[in-house]
Amino acid sequence: MKGDYTIFKKTNILIVSLFLIIMFMGSSAAAEDNIINNSHVYIESNNSCNTVSSLSANTTTAPYDETEYEFSENINASTEELDYLSGCCSVLLHVRDGYDVFAYRRDSTYAANLYITVTSWYGKTAVKEYKTTNSYFFHTIVTLDGWMVGIGGADVPGVVQQLEKLAGNTAASGKITSSTINSALTLVSRLAGIGHFVIKAPNNVVGYAIVNGGRRSGIFTMGNGQYLAVPNSPSCYRNGYVSTSSPVATTMSLAYNNPWGVNHRNVIAYEYVRTSDLFNYITKINVYASKSLASDNIIFRGKFISGSSLPTTPSKRYIGQIVNTVTRPSTQFGYENMIYTYCAILDNYNTSGSLPGSVGVNQWRVTVGDAIGVAEYVKNYVEINHKLPSSVTVNGLGISMPAFLKILTDSVVQIHANQLNSLINPKNYGTAPSPVDKMSSGDMSLQEYIFIAQNVKKFMENKGRAPNIAPDTDLGPYVTSLGPKFSYQNMIYTYSKILDTYNKTGRLPATIDVKPWSIITNYQRATFTLQQTLIAAQWVKEYVETNQKLPEQVTINDKNINLPSFLKLLTTVIQKINNNDHTPTHLTNTYQNPTAPQDTIKTGQLTKAKYLEIAGQIQRYMDRNLQAPNYSTKTGLGTYWGYHNLIYTYSK
Repeated sequence: MKGDYTIFKKTNILIVSLFLIIMFMGSSAAAEDNIINNSHVYIESNNSCNTVSSLSANTTTAPYDETEYEFSENINASTEELDYLSGCCSVLLHVRDGYDVFAYRRDSTYAANLYITVTSWYGKTAVKEYKTTNSYFFHTIVTLDGWMVGIGGADVPGVVQQLEKLAGNTAASGKITSSTINSALTLVSRLAGIGHFVIKAPNNVVGYAIVNGGRRSGIFTMGNGQYLAVPNSPSCYRNGYVSTSSPVATTMSLAYNNPWGVNHRNVIAYEYVRTSDLFNYITKINVYASKSLASDNIIFRGKFISGSSLPTTPSKRYIGQIVNTVTRPSTQFGYENMIYTYCAILDNYNTSGSLPGSVGVNQWRVTVGDAIGVAEYVKNYVEINHKLPSSVTVNGLGISMPAFLKILTDSVVQIHANQLNSLINPKNYGTAPSPVDKMSSGDMSLQEYIFIAQNVKKFMENKGRAPNIAPDTDLGPYVTSLGPKFSYQNMIYTYSKILDTYNKTGRLPATIDVKPWSIITNYQRATFTLQQTLIAAQWVKEYVETNQKLPEQVTINDKNINLPSFLKLLTTVIQKINNNDHTPTHLTNTYQNPTAPQDTIKTGQLTKAKYLEIAGQIQRYMDRNLQAPNYSTKTGLGTYWGYHNLIYTYSK
């Protein structure tokens, strides 16, 4: 900006006047790029902060005593240049150690291409987002070792470069200090008196500075689930805790919904995930983008992405990923590897007559064959204990269940691709934080379980943890053919069954039977003799005729059986009697109630052939669905022979 500025308190009239100018400028066209040069100061639009974000998560906000805004007395700028009070906003969400999300919302009356590059930055490798329209201005910097920086404010190139230097020197020193933030306050105030600066260290210490008439700054250590929203307004600063079940969506929504600014454009998020396996340290930065009221084009590592193609927040588009893998320094020479290596040494001695001068040592990994043997163990364990084991041992390595899910899905995908000799690196993955299972019993096709396995593989490699439910190609929830939520536990059990079938038949099954996880975990098995069943049936018949309703449950040989399971027992035993089979009957107390039973049957007689036919249909239906039918339509005595009537009639 030009001219000497004297700071003074605005009267209410001047504030109203500026507000009217702002509203006028907010509606003007964003076509000023060709008449503006780098000497002009660009600030972006202002609005009030008397509303709070309506994010659908429980948040707590930090109180702030607002300072009366101060403006320069002599603003030597045209109305086109008076795009006052930038609404840019930086948001940080700390999920846990090694997992953070940084989102930046640009707010401007003019469009600009946004460049996202990987660059060397103050001795570190970093992902940088910046623009060059009108002048260079960086928005976000995320280093591979976990530093995160964001700024907002006016287009003052010299000050922007000084802020970047301050951030770079701070990262190089390894520590955020009060001096860092005081310097940031001074520099941000030179961005025409409006802007923000935020920096987070890998040890979760964060510092911020905001200037806009008043000032606000702070340094603190972020806790798990804590977020920080830093716009170009002290009064719109937000700090609180949110759910981390969908951290990227949550962070982008926080940026999108922050009430500061009126010319909202792109929201770009950087999901930083640091994991490790037995052999490597792995850092992944996943990039997502969306638009708000307007949009900018993105050039991600040379790839052009049209701003108009972006979805509107809270929807998002996955833009790409930056991955860095560093081999772990290791002094651990494992038991299995020692045996193999010393056998190789003696084999060399046996062949050559002398000990080798050196011997090659390789990492100890697992194969599809290793996974197959353990899959059978897990399948059997679940069917006996009705829960997953806490861990497994694969080729001598102790493997957590999240890591075993990755090994299972990798193995199934490799078998399908006929890559049986490929080695699998058993990485260390986080567990699924909130698994939910909502599945019906039925058969899942090979095509579908391969599709899910590929997406599980992609999800875990991107997120560093197991999914709660089966993911889709965009890593969001996948609705299977058997239900909307195929849980983490159920996937481990099901893919163990798939590999066990492959081991026994030599090929992947065309279909695999899937049951609700609740049925697997609540499994109860009992055996009842014919005489015990007959006594129970007589008791139910007499109960109905006395009370005009079914009992809540049936007790057979001191075991309580729910009525759907009792219907299964009745129809099974009746067919066995017809086949002159009087052996005891095995029953699992896992069958569910019907959803909408109806009965419109007329009084009449059912032939033996007909009630045997219907008994067989009921048995097959319940075997397939693990649920009692609502009715039968095969009697010839009316449209519906209802569930309750079925139990009473077969008891007779």
